[in-house]
Amino acid sequence: MAMTRSLLHAAARPGAGPGEVLAAVNDGLARDLAGQRLPCFVTLAIAAWDPRSGVLTVAGGGHNPLLLVGEDGVRRLPSLGPALGVRTGLVFPEEEARPSRGDLLALYTDGLTEARGPDGSLYGLERLEAALSRFRGRPACETLSAVWDEVAAFRGGGPATDDATLILARCQGPADDERKGGTHAH
Repeated sequence: MAMTRSLLHAAARPGAGPGEVLAAVNDGLARDLAGQRLPCFVTLAIAAWDPRSGVLTVAGGGHNPLLLVGEDGVRRLPSLGPALGVRTGLVFPEEEARPSRGDLLALYTDGLTEARGPDGSLYGLERLEAALSRFRGRPACETLSAVWDEVAAFRGGGPATDDATLILARCQGPADDERKGGTHAH
């Protein structure tokens, strides 16, 4: 984890797109992990927001799809690249989206969707999408709490079997044109 964070901080420089950042992190991990007795890899997704154009650019390596939740439903932004650290020279395709003001972007780990109920069933991506859609109109912090409450209820008091992370960001839409008062990142 610390190695990945260090490589990510070094690669995430102004002007570098998510795919380029992932490629640099991947190459560093692959070099550092070469010769390990056990296979090691990392999954990672990156989203970059351009407030002037209103474009969200995402890239992922072996990670769950990012979810863009809007009035018209949930759009999955897939992680099209392979897991990081397997070998050098891998490519991480980028995908662009133009979220509307108020849309919710969700990044999460598999510990959330693989939470188990008392009967052994998984919480799953469909339940997560449904919960995010139901709570979309609330402030992001309330949506976050409501989803965690649903996951806990689904587990029926059982323990978590994996670490889980959910990050939510509310899309503000493109910034106003400079002639209309300047640009502001939110």
